[in-house]
Amino acid sequence: MTGPSLAELAEALLIDERAMVLSLGGFTVGFAGGTLLLHDRIPVPRFNFATVDRVGQNRLAGFFERALDQYFQRAIRPAFRVPHPVPAYIDQTLRRLGFSPREEPLDVLAGRRIANRPLGYGTAHFADGEDARDLAQLWVGPKESPEFATAVDILCHHPNPGEELRPVVVDENGERLGAALIYRHDDRALFFGISTQPSARGRGVATGLVRYVMRSRLGGRKVTYGLISESARLTRHLARLGFRRLRSMTVYELRAGAELSLPAVPTAGPPHWRPPRSASAK
Repeated sequence: MTGPSLAELAEALLIDERAMVLSLGGFTVGFAGGTLLLHDRIPVPRFNFATVDRVGQNRLAGFFERALDQYFQRAIRPAFRVPHPVPAYIDQTLRRLGFSPREEPLDVLAGRRIANRPLGYGTAHFADGEDARDLAQLWVGPKESPEFATAVDILCHHPNPGEELRPVVVDENGERLGAALIYRHDDRALFFGISTQPSARGRGVATGLVRYVMRSRLGGRKVTYGLISESARLTRHLARLGFRRLRSMTVYELRAGAELSLPAVPTAGPPHWRPPRSASAK
């Protein structure tokens, strides 16, 4: 029996990402040609995005109309992911709607072993016993922190069958330098939301975090580790350490000053005249 193909593994890791957000309280909406991931209580793009896949040009307007309605009625600014190569008609439509592509692609990576290279900067450790409210601020803003902390705490201590969530952090001399959530499902472990403090970027914090988790053998000896990288620098580092790029996508985001423009609602006019109802109609 052979293992999954690279395309199948990439799809499985993306499904794991959605499954983790669902376990944290989100939900999905599926349309022909794409999938929407939404989390009403955590309105940030990391938890609210649409994956555009196989949308025909003649069905594009209907897809985006339904997708944007789902997000905008919840006052959420979503992101759109489009696998490479991006069809010209999808790129043009997203730009007309006010979305701009990020300069760096989003890469789906996977590996089972990590090369013997320098350990990176800082000291990594699992943060199972730490206050979820303190950890939440590493991934979301102050407004979303209480909801996210509760969701993380529930999933860490009361996971669904076959899944596990563990936060991992990197510290140095009492200063927190980076963090990630590790979501394990079956024989895969997904790094989610790897973040590094601006003052520590470029020092190997994320590399050290990944190395620590893989050397800990979280999930067993045969587990496959996946990572969705939003940084070309991180992708290059992990490729040198043995990770393989499975899929690349372009992420489209709303410009900072973009606003939803709706047509003006016409003023109510005088009531329309109706003939009186006859006695026989009563």
